[in-house]
Formats: sequence, structure tokens, C-alpha cells
Amino acid sequence: MLVLLKKTSRFIFVLILLCFISNGFSQNKSTIDSLESRYLSFNLSVSEQMSVLKVLANEHPKPNRSLFYSEKLLLLAKSQNDTENITRALQAKGNALTNKGDLSQAIKVYTEGVDLAKEINDIEDLGGFYISIANVYSVLDNRSNTIFYYKKAIEVLKNTDDKLLYTTAIEN
Repeated sequence: MLVLLKKTSRFIFVLILLCFISNGFSQNKSTIDSLESRYLSFNLSVSEQMSVLKVLANEHPKPNRSLFYSEKLLLLAKSQNDTENITRALQAKGNALTNKGDLSQAIKVYTEGVDLAKEINDIEDLGGFYISIANVYSVLDNRSNTIFYYKKAIEVLKNTDDKLLYTTAIEN
């Protein structure tokens, strides 16, 4: 009887957990759908478009859509000469390409981000791009390049206020 009660309790716990997980996914999908509708309405200011595009580029569950929105963000940010959002768009685009499995293209995009971060002297973004490049090389099982880029990330991030990125580089 006790064994049956434990199995039933475990089953109920798993069922409740699955309900919470599916509800969270459903809410995220609902948010993404809402933002897509808002973006497509074309009644947004430039800053509102950038805000919506940043979320869509980073949070869309479909890599192709994430890539689409990161490219839109990149074009809009470039038209406004907004280097902060250009770097955000490059990071999102590289992430989308990585998720699609287009790893060589992802490295090219992240490298473009490295060049821009150096140009504008944004150390946190530079370190973030190095980490992203290292992650791709890790997926490619290229140990020497993985280590090389993690070391570069650690070197540039060690004196910044962003300890989360620094810790990420060290842990990898």
C-alpha cells in the first residue's frame, strides 16, 4: 500500500510539473505571437521597433524566425547608427545561426561583432562575442580554438563589472 501511495504521489508531482512547464511555454508563445503582431502592425516608433525586434530576435523559439528578426534589427540599427543595438543584433543573429547548425556562418557573424566591439571599445560585448565563438568551436570539437577564445574572453572580462560573463568564461 505504501509503495502504491509513493508511486501515485510521484505521478501527481510529475503531472503538476508538466502542467507548469507547458503553461510557461504557452505564455512565452503567446508573448511572442503578440509581439510579432505588434511589430507587423507598422504603427511603432523606431525605438519601439528596436525593443520589439530585440525580444523577437532573442526569444523566438524558431531559429529561422529568430534569424529573420535579428536581421531586421541589424538593418534598423545600422540605419540609425545605433552601435549598441547593432551588437545586440549580431549576437542574436550568431545565436540563431548556431541554433540552425550553420556554425561557420555563426563564427563570421560573431567575428563581425568582435570587430565592432573593439572599434567602440565595449569590453563586455567583446568578451561575450569571444565566449560565443568559443562555444561554437566547442560544438565543432575544436579544442585548441575553444581554449584560445575562452582565454581571450577571460583576459578582457577580468577587469569588468560584469562578473557573470567573466564567470561563464572561467567555468567553460
